[in-house]
Amino acid sequence: MVDILIVIAIATGAFMATNLDNLVLLVGLLGRYSDRRYEVILAYLSGALIVGAVSYYVGKVAGNFPVNYIGLLGIFPVLIGVFELFRLFRNKGVIRDPAVPGAGSTAIAATLLTQLGNSTDTIVTFSVLFADSNDLADELVIMAFAGTATVFALVARGALRYDWLSRPIQLYGHYITPLILITVGLYVLSNTALDLLPGT
Repeated sequence: MVDILIVIAIATGAFMATNLDNLVLLVGLLGRYSDRRYEVILAYLSGALIVGAVSYYVGKVAGNFPVNYIGLLGIFPVLIGVFELFRLFRNKGVIRDPAVPGAGSTAIAATLLTQLGNSTDTIVTFSVLFADSNDLADELVIMAFAGTATVFALVARGALRYDWLSRPIQLYGHYITPLILITVGLYVLSNTALDLLPGT
């Protein structure tokens, strides 16, 4: 039971860490296309589905590597997290402007392309999780991924109504993201360290 909760927590944290910037962008898109919000939400969830499917496929391909060394892929989320921390301090905490595509873009195209173009870190992180897990863990990761994506869509919609909900996301999300990524990577690496012990 504890292991199940750990997997769900790690997968949920991974999604949050790699999608907080997408959440800010989604809030901006919902505000811009205020008369087509359902299309924006549909495009966001469709993008999440595509990203999840790509992550699963890449993870299963990576799973063909020697099992005891798969967890070493955890170094990638750690490196992404460290890079984000470095960039954060170099830019002195400046938040990237959540700009959206030009006026000629449709709500669906703008949202889908923004989501896919900004999800490299999600694909890398979840590919590592899928590569390092068994079938049961895969199901838990998929459930956590889908559930958190749905929650993000609801939060983004609610953020347009309540300033107290949108402000913390924009002010503190970029600080939390690299720390969660590093934690996820260290979790995967710690499993590998155990796997490489004699007799395991």
